[in-house]
Amino acid sequence: MPSKARTALTASTLALLVTLAGATVAAAQSSSTTTTTLPPTTTTTITLGEATTTTLAPTTTTTLIATTTTTVTTTTTLVGPTTTLTAPSSTTTTTTTTTTLPACGNGTVDAGETCGEPALPSCSVGKTCVACDCLLRPAVDFAIDDRRQTVRRGNKRVYRLIWSTPGISASGAQITVSLGSELHVLKARSADPVIVDGNQVTISLGNVVSGSRGKARIKFGVRVDAPLGSDVTSQARYTDADGRDVTTTDTVTVNTEQAPNSIKLGLKLKGTKAVSNGGKVRYKVKYSNASPTNSLAMSLPTTVTITKIKPSPTSRTGGDLTWDNARSGSDDATVRGIVILPGGATVSGSVVVSAAMTDGSGDSAADAEVTTVSEASGDPDTLKPLSLTGRSKGGFKPGKRNILVFDYRRLLGTGSLSVTLPAMLGVDIARPAGATITVEGGNTIVTWSDLSKKKDDVRIEAIIDEAAVRGQVLPVSATVSDDDEQASVGFNVILR
Repeated sequence: MPSKARTALTASTLALLVTLAGATVAAAQSSSTTTTTLPPTTTTTITLGEATTTTLAPTTTTTLIATTTTTVTTTTTLVGPTTTLTAPSSTTTTTTTTTTLPACGNGTVDAGETCGEPALPSCSVGKTCVACDCLLRPAVDFAIDDRRQTVRRGNKRVYRLIWSTPGISASGAQITVSLGSELHVLKARSADPVIVDGNQVTISLGNVVSGSRGKARIKFGVRVDAPLGSDVTSQARYTDADGRDVTTTDTVTVNTEQAPNSIKLGLKLKGTKAVSNGGKVRYKVKYSNASPTNSLAMSLPTTVTITKIKPSPTSRTGGDLTWDNARSGSDDATVRGIVILPGGATVSGSVVVSAAMTDGSGDSAADAEVTTVSEASGDPDTLKPLSLTGRSKGGFKPGKRNILVFDYRRLLGTGSLSVTLPAMLGVDIARPAGATITVEGGNTIVTWSDLSKKKDDVRIEAIIDEAAVRGQVLPVSATVSDDDEQASVGFNVILR
């Protein structure tokens, strides 16, 4: 029984193995003949979001030596066998740090500093500390001309200023002199440009080089109300574009022995002594020792036609002029005009002009001037004292040069002169310098403005056009005018 069972199991097992083997062969035959089709390649495009802006924290200020800017650039390209990603080509991040450089005078010795900090010594003689660096110092001598340091009310004195720039080369150099309030500037003089503004005098030195030198004289007056015994300090200050700033001072003392009202107000009127009826007159009033609060008056009769007043009065009613609070100390005022006595050219007589002044100290002064007027040779209303003549020097030939000369006389105040040349005459040189040249309607006009001399001449070197024809007549004319009238002249130039 046991052996039969083992035989039967074996047969069954064999049958099962045969069945499994058949299935395996069948499967092998099926796989060799089966085709599997994969899906086609798929391209997927993914668009990333817009660039993102991130606001960094507020700028942080630290004490560093220089400003640092960091720029980070990142470029990302993603590529796959079946996937393409579209992204921004680059990302830029900028970080800026603002720093503060070390300051002069911060108590710490920083690189390059040689002075100006507690631990550093003073600059040597002849140098000055500028931005914690010792630079060569200009030499500035500022003192009373006679070295007497005591002044009196009403005094007129002079400050002398001498400067030099040893070893210094700088631009924008200037010296500013500021007088104490008890003094007042009367006049300033220097070879360099000078501007006077109240009690301040500015001298423009411009570009200076090693060894530059200069000087100035400043005339000043002592106010009549200056406190007795007071010390008055004035200063001269040198500055330039390199940062040099050097100040020199001087102190004077107002005399204590002078009585408060011992300086009296002074007034003097001077003018034209004699003139023909219809002629020009000039009156000048000068005052001295005036306090800051004052009033100056001048009166001219109606027979004087006023043509110019300098400086302009505070008020005017006809011939009555008033200057309120004129400059304290000493100054003057000038009036110009024309005398015309009614009744014709044969009338003679006199003109009386008067001036008066009062000031805050209670002082007053007055003066008068009498002008004798004699008869004139013509009608006063048609007299023209201002004169102008013109002439040419040499012959005029086409293609050549010639000189035109115009003489004026008896110019009153300031004036101008214009010369008109025809198209055939060109201008090569015009003297004095400063003339303006314009072309109007084919004519050339040469003009000098701000003429100040009472008599002078102007000259034009003219070029004759080569196209000009011999025998041609070219008209030339000129006009001069001053504060109250004008004169003209004309002549013909004949080409030869």
